[in-house]
Amino acid sequence: MKCNEKVISALLAIALSSSMVMPMALAGCKKVESEGTSEVKTVAKIDPEKIRPQDDFFGYVNAASLMASEINAKYSMAGSFFDCYMLIDGQLRSIVDSIVNGDSDTYLPGSNEQMINDYYYQSKNYDAKTSRANAEVRDLVARIDETKSMEELLELNAYIDDHYGVNPYLKWSVSDNFFRVNEYSFTFEGVESIFGMSFKDIADSEYGRAGIDSMVTECLLNYGYSEDEAKERADEFTYLAIDIANCSKDLKMEVRSIQELSDKDVEALGFDANKYVSFYGITNPYGKWLLYAKPQFELICEKLSDPNNLRAFQTWQIVGTVAGLSGYLYFGEDGEVKGEPIFSSNAEVNDDILFSMISNLFGSQLGELYLEYFYSEEKDQKVRELCEDIRSSYREVINNADWLTEDARKALLRKLENLEFITGGLEAHEIDPEDAKIFGSDSWETYKNLNEYKWKKSAELVTHECPRTGSSMNPQEVNACFWVDNVVRITAGISNAPFFDMDADYYTNLGGLGMVIAHEVGHAFDSDCIYWDENGNYDPTWISKEDIDLLNEHAQACINYYNDFTIMDVYHVDGELTLPENYADMGAMECITNLTKTKEDAEKLFVSYATIWSELSSDISAIELLKTDVHSPAIVRVNAILSTCEKFYETYDVKEGDGMYVEPEKRVSRW
Repeated sequence: MKCNEKVISALLAIALSSSMVMPMALAGCKKVESEGTSEVKTVAKIDPEKIRPQDDFFGYVNAASLMASEINAKYSMAGSFFDCYMLIDGQLRSIVDSIVNGDSDTYLPGSNEQMINDYYYQSKNYDAKTSRANAEVRDLVARIDETKSMEELLELNAYIDDHYGVNPYLKWSVSDNFFRVNEYSFTFEGVESIFGMSFKDIADSEYGRAGIDSMVTECLLNYGYSEDEAKERADEFTYLAIDIANCSKDLKMEVRSIQELSDKDVEALGFDANKYVSFYGITNPYGKWLLYAKPQFELICEKLSDPNNLRAFQTWQIVGTVAGLSGYLYFGEDGEVKGEPIFSSNAEVNDDILFSMISNLFGSQLGELYLEYFYSEEKDQKVRELCEDIRSSYREVINNADWLTEDARKALLRKLENLEFITGGLEAHEIDPEDAKIFGSDSWETYKNLNEYKWKKSAELVTHECPRTGSSMNPQEVNACFWVDNVVRITAGISNAPFFDMDADYYTNLGGLGMVIAHEVGHAFDSDCIYWDENGNYDPTWISKEDIDLLNEHAQACINYYNDFTIMDVYHVDGELTLPENYADMGAMECITNLTKTKEDAEKLFVSYATIWSELSSDISAIELLKTDVHSPAIVRVNAILSTCEKFYETYDVKEGDGMYVEPEKRVSRW
């Protein structure tokens, strides 16, 4: 088990929500050029049957189906990723149903079935009114306010995290290695919001600040604070929140922003990280600390160093603890917590809630069962064959990149050959009857036991070498990822239609899952991960400066190319923000088209590729993602890539004047 592994979604994964944007039919997309503008024509008010592949390939493939689709109100999305997600959701629910309606007497202690079954019924029968949760949280609130120094508060913060899984301002983990293979990382991951309120809202809007103030005030009132004290503390904390928000609103959790600091570097910030993690019973043997958001961490350390901020951090700890544990609390006139709930309600526990709880806390157990039920050895063999075909094609593409020096070519090929594919997701773990002991008297006690179990495993992890296993993902996730230890993971979840179908032809699967795999392999050579060598160690010198300069020239051309694309005719893609993902897309398309032999092969590949990016979301979401998402919008991922792909021009006879046409001198390539 790896504890609290954070897959940097902004970094390497094709995530479910990565580019949920409106298709051209509803939003519009075009490539804007200062002279001789070549537009990818919008399909708004156009009959889908009249869209030509030469003008708008995304619309040609997807317009009809998307115009007939509606965004799911519950999930706020629609499209291929969502369809795949819903397929798996149904399969997982069928597994849970078969377990909870089965003969529990046959489930071995510590087995996946026993764990899921027992937690289901514990949660279903949980009585928040009589649980110890209310008294324990009230005691925690009192203990927080009794701390006399920042050190005492931080020790209690670690205790609450260890026992209750809540850490509102110093989120950290023992997670996958990053700069050096075979080591784990002691990582401060960064705070992404405050009580669910975005930093942008807190920093830039009265709504956000008032929201924070109101939540703090109401929470403190519910725990017996006077109205004057609750309001005073809320105002005090809101000022701290605004400072943190102003520092954090534009931070991006991505590869290029991650920094490694020594013990001495962290101590210089006024924070004794070694003492802090010792409160968890863990020792950092590496003398190194990873920061996802150094400016934010520095500011929080600065604020923690000032004794005048003690009460504001106590308030943050109190409200964060109540918010994090609110699902187990009883809110009501006759309960431990008076008044109306601030962060949750006493909603009747239904099957949706129970399924969500099982998925969150027992995701790996559910994932093992998913592989057993829905991922055959035959499918895995075909996926692995596809992986090796892609490796073989990349080998040829890199060999044909005549602009590389011979030393760089050899280095990149070594990295390609040493890259490992992990398919499916997880190997079944050996059943340990001791695991059944995590179950307490009710789901509240079990939840606490699970948290202590997690940190115990973290302490054990660092006594061993970290294996090269890539970034951990449960098999049921619709995802794939390259991790810097030179491993590509392809989950069982994304090995479903429309990405992969056992009954589909080879080139349809190549344009779907094959493109996903090739994209992840492409990350091994993107503008960020190019600095990691073939063994998964960070080494900026493993490629010569001459070749890095050449790679940077290609990168700038790619940035310029994507900067010219817009959605809704107004909002530009950020070519620099999206560079690593665009690079991976570009290299992947060169790789998979290299495997086609006929025009028919290419047509199947291109249609399949466009199909997997059939997606819908709101205009507002699409615009916001342009500022934050390292993936280009779905329509751009299709039309921009194909407009610079020579095989596409040959296949569809694209000519000057067509919407997909880009002048030869303005086309870009990865290799």
